[in-house]
Amino acid sequence: MSAPDMTSYRLLHQGLREDATRLHAALRAFRADDDADARSVVSSWYAFAGELRAHHETEEAIVFPQLVELVPIVVPHIECIQRDHRRLEELTNESSSVMAALRHSASAADAATAADLVGALSELLEHVLDLEDEDVLPLLGRHMSRAEYAAMELAATNYARCHGGRAIGSHVEL
Repeated sequence: MSAPDMTSYRLLHQGLREDATRLHAALRAFRADDDADARSVVSSWYAFAGELRAHHETEEAIVFPQLVELVPIVVPHIECIQRDHRRLEELTNESSSVMAALRHSASAADAATAADLVGALSELLEHVLDLEDEDVLPLLGRHMSRAEYAAMELAATNYARCHGGRAIGSHVEL
């Protein structure tokens, strides 16, 4: 059985990392009272948040159940990742509330609060994606054929697109 090509999965993870880092940097460099800057960073935030949510929903609906079916012993590890996904969702919701305020205020205080939240989200996201890259993807590679992985990837892509995800690539245009 030849190993599946997981390049697109790894690229998506890399894109999420880069987008979170760019958002954090943009918020830290935010120019107070600059409405155009506020609109730009908030728009980029919502694109990123939608992609992050769709990615995690897809993993939980498509990827993780298939992995558990193939390797039942992985359940505790997947449950840990799912707890981290829930914490990421909490940070995403908190950040979205602050971003809504930032969009209207363009204030340095709202930008600083948003930067703190996005920084915390970025750190946790890095941890979660490292776990997935180091543990989940290798297990998928060992226990799925190319054809099985390709079928799962197609199902995951279709699911993500129906739930707000997009194709691989940056969603942050700062």
